[in-house]
Amino acid sequence: MTPQDVLKNVTVTFEFARSEKPKWTTPLMNLLVMELLTVTDGDGKTNVGIEWLCERTGASRRTVEAALTTLCKRGWIVKISGKQNYRTNTYSVQLPYLPVHHTTKQSIVSATAQSIAMYYHGMVKDLPKIQTKNGRMRGVRIARDWETHWPRVAQDWLDEHFDEEHIRDVIDRAFRTKSWSYCHGLQTLKRDFLTLMRKAGWTVVMGGEDNEWPDGCLVTMK
Repeated sequence: MTPQDVLKNVTVTFEFARSEKPKWTTPLMNLLVMELLTVTDGDGKTNVGIEWLCERTGASRRTVEAALTTLCKRGWIVKISGKQNYRTNTYSVQLPYLPVHHTTKQSIVSATAQSIAMYYHGMVKDLPKIQTKNGRMRGVRIARDWETHWPRVAQDWLDEHFDEEHIRDVIDRAFRTKSWSYCHGLQTLKRDFLTLMRKAGWTVVMGGEDNEWPDGCLVTMK
């Protein structure tokens, strides 16, 4: 990790520690998130497994696994399987979905961001139920605090100069390709956002890549 990554991790960890946590969390869950934040690189990745987390928290493997399962379901972390590479599973913190103290997130959530969150909510709610292995029909479980977190994620994209049309196209494309893979929160689209934009018909160009656009400028055309 670079010194900038370390400073960012310390700042986010501190702000997460100061934030008001949802009632569903436990002290162990919060501790696991903070431990993962300390080793998260600039791309949001980690290279630590459950054994390391057990050692750091002092909790049993079974207890840690149960806590991680809940955190994954709530969208705070993502499990990265190491099966294909013959490695242990690792876990990545989803920064946009964490509750943090207000000093970290300064921009105001706009009406447009609220509208995008409502649009996404409607898409998730309209998904057909699927049949489980037990023969039961199951629908998507929508997080109770979605009205707080989903607009925040949408606002982050708006702050990065994507507009409402971009984001709605990405949502539409996601639900046409892997509807159940992207139904657990807007943060699940974050990793594939630019890829989904391109699949939705947008040409995405980063300035400075041997073109006439200013370095760091994001240009989108359709």
